[in-house]
Amino acid sequence: FDEYGVPRPDNFVDAGDIGKSYEYEIRHVNIPFACSEIITVEDKFEPQITCRDTVVNCLDMLTYPGPAAEDNCGNAYVELLNEIPTVLQCDDEYVKEILMTYVATDDSGNTSQVCNQTVRVKRVEFDSLEYPEQEVILECDDINGFDDEGNPAASLTGIPTLYGQEIYPFNDFLCNVTVEYSDYTYPKVACTQEIIRSWEIIEWWCSEKIRAIPFHQRILIIDTTGPEITL
Repeated sequence: FDEYGVPRPDNFVDAGDIGKSYEYEIRHVNIPFACSEIITVEDKFEPQITCRDTVVNCLDMLTYPGPAAEDNCGNAYVELLNEIPTVLQCDDEYVKEILMTYVATDDSGNTSQVCNQTVRVKRVEFDSLEYPEQEVILECDDINGFDDEGNPAASLTGIPTLYGQEIYPFNDFLCNVTVEYSDYTYPKVACTQEIIRSWEIIEWWCSEKIRAIPFHQRILIIDTTGPEITL
């Protein structure tokens, strides 16, 4: 029975009943005998967490959610307790190996056994690098963002992507990659300003600089709106 004395239709409890108290009654089917008691629903079982060694792309490592966990009665939350990185010098495939220690906790505060997982972090693959449009034309009135040099911001002219993710600004110790650009500004001709933006993407690997294929972007800033005279 619930707190109002109404019989529960199925005689079952679930995660939504944790912390609640109910009265139950047992009756004999053949003789007029019954007994009752008050029960409180609790969750005493620990969640289960599964740690398996895995491989993760270095760009995805910062948002890596960790191993899967589940609970018999509610939600399970994974917590990272510790991580020990090991740099893999001159490895052709991986940049680091990280020993990660996790634990899971459920809604009732029960904790799982601690588990360890080894994550190998893959090197960047420049073959998956995609550059923005090679020529960008901007109307001067539409430029609403500038970099430190006073030129149009990269967010307006386009940013290189790797595995579909923008990589500027980017200086990631996991990937050992730096991404920079430099601009050469030509003298203004008539109403047009031309800028050549050169992107440089470098991976530090085995005490060497591994450079991606250079990319030069042509940025044209035009002015097609004439002045207005107010009388």
